[in-house]
Amino acid sequence: MKRYYKIAETEICIEADDRAALSAGRELSLFACSPSEKALRCDIEITDFFPPPEGEQIVRLPTLAEYRLDGAVIRYIGPLSESVENAAIRTEYRDNRIGILLDSRVYSEIRDSVLLDAIGAERLVIKGGGVILHASYIEYGGEAILFTAPSGTGKSTQAELWRSLRGAEVINGDRAVIGVRDGRAYAYGLPYSGSSGICLNRTLPLKAIVYLGQAKENSIARLCGFEAFRRVWEGCCVNTWDKESTAFAADIVGNIISRVPVFYLRCLPEAGAVQLLEKLLFKE
Repeated sequence: MKRYYKIAETEICIEADDRAALSAGRELSLFACSPSEKALRCDIEITDFFPPPEGEQIVRLPTLAEYRLDGAVIRYIGPLSESVENAAIRTEYRDNRIGILLDSRVYSEIRDSVLLDAIGAERLVIKGGGVILHASYIEYGGEAILFTAPSGTGKSTQAELWRSLRGAEVINGDRAVIGVRDGRAYAYGLPYSGSSGICLNRTLPLKAIVYLGQAKENSIARLCGFEAFRRVWEGCCVNTWDKESTAFAADIVGNIISRVPVFYLRCLPEAGAVQLLEKLLFKE
């Protein structure tokens, strides 16, 4: 069984073994696309046996470990505090193929949420020149506005204010992919909805990135140079132990902030914050 999906600018062909069917939920189904010969191949199977970790260890975290072996990167995911052999997912990355093994003791079917975690969406989108940004993504006037900030600062609140007060559409309440295509910056949907439950497959020209901060009164300033880069980079999903990918992601972010304004909106959860940003973005 083969299924094809396109996430940002990366096309992928997923082929699952006959042992368990792929249960594509609503989110992943929205990103289905036509078969393509250039799609990255992803083989996935449920197995009773994992090959033991081999090669040079790149990183070891409580729930993730990576090794480099014969030109491939091998990732283990699971409760790894005591031993990597407790992993429930093994993913092998090569230039034109991803191979995924799921532990049969943990998984009896292949759900899309598991599949996306196993693939490593941050690795997937960077192949197509994109970076995942933790942000609430709205469409207004045919363009994308992204609200980014540390968790709990009010990204979803500002997105909802724009929806209720200005008729904006929330494309994703939690994450977006950002990238540059044909010299223009774009925002892409991503098959994750987080706690918001909102996930649409929509690609739009990027109007602005807005970094949020809580304050007792509303104020806004445009960020430039390193400050703009720092605030956007803060919200990017990047494997910092992978120097090559990190450098590539940094180039993408630098390219975007050279094309798209970045603002720092210190605000209250009220209509005045919407009015202030709208006036600055659409003053023409």
